[in-house]
Amino acid sequence: MNQLKSPLLKIENLQTQFKTSEGIIKAANNVSFEIYPGEIIGIVGESGCGKSVTALSIMQLIPKPHGEIKEGQILYRNKNILDLNEKEMQKLRGNEISIIFQEPMTSLNPVLNIEKQLTEQMLLHLGLRHKEATIKAIELLEIVGMPDPKSILKKYPHNLSGGMRQRIMIAMAISCNPKLIIADEPTTSLDVTIQAQILETLKSICKTSDTALILITHNLGIIARYAKRVIVMYAGKIIEEGNAIDIYHSPKHPYTLGLLRSVPKLNNSYNTKLEAIPGNPPDLNNLPSGCSFQSRCFLANEKCNIEPPMTAVSEQHWSACWNHTELNEH
Repeated sequence: MNQLKSPLLKIENLQTQFKTSEGIIKAANNVSFEIYPGEIIGIVGESGCGKSVTALSIMQLIPKPHGEIKEGQILYRNKNILDLNEKEMQKLRGNEISIIFQEPMTSLNPVLNIEKQLTEQMLLHLGLRHKEATIKAIELLEIVGMPDPKSILKKYPHNLSGGMRQRIMIAMAISCNPKLIIADEPTTSLDVTIQAQILETLKSICKTSDTALILITHNLGIIARYAKRVIVMYAGKIIEEGNAIDIYHSPKHPYTLGLLRSVPKLNNSYNTKLEAIPGNPPDLNNLPSGCSFQSRCFLANEKCNIEPPMTAVSEQHWSACWNHTELNEH
């Protein structure tokens, strides 16, 4: 964390929930973290742990009436954006804060061509003329590695491959030079060469324009390469947070250790089996008392029946585990 700067975004005790026929699901449960200008942080965890819900909460895109942000604050430049109305949020989205969605086919409008969708927010937020916006759209498509960008502008989403649609979404996200980019699995449908190109582009944007990046992904290799700080989520809560080097070399939560052990390593022999985390994530509608991970944890004991608080294990490393000191032996 850069103590010389104020946080660009600070989330305090965010609680986002959904009403279902079976009860209330707390998809983001008392989530708190901050990100500074120019910083890249990674958020990791299994599917359903609350990563994407946290991202949608920041953008105020939680589907209503079944979903709602029940409690907490989301402070962007010291202003609680949860107090903004829809018109004010529209000025913020895409301009100050942008998001790269996980599913581009459901995020792009099927009846509008790429030129219309890519230039729309530049016309709105940057005040460009149509010709100027079109020129910049071509430049953006070149940045994200699109072949023959002029012809791409005239195509529709269904004319493009999944990887091409994803690159369109990334171009849209960076088009207005936002100060915060939320990338939700931004390179899932891209081949490895384009992945590297896109991620290096995002890294360069953060470095040159002091833009902050929240990188949400299952790919721990990407997080290790690009994120300065790592947030680990489980069952809607943050269970470990710290400097990326500390998290990877000395994890202080059994769940984080399990995630790291499930990643293939180049120095493993050909017959080495990956270690899967036993069991399944808990039902968010019926969470156990105490630590939500205890039914899958090899260190679980009676203390785990009480929910562990986030505790500092070093200057920039926190863990929500009663038994984190015992992980040194594993």
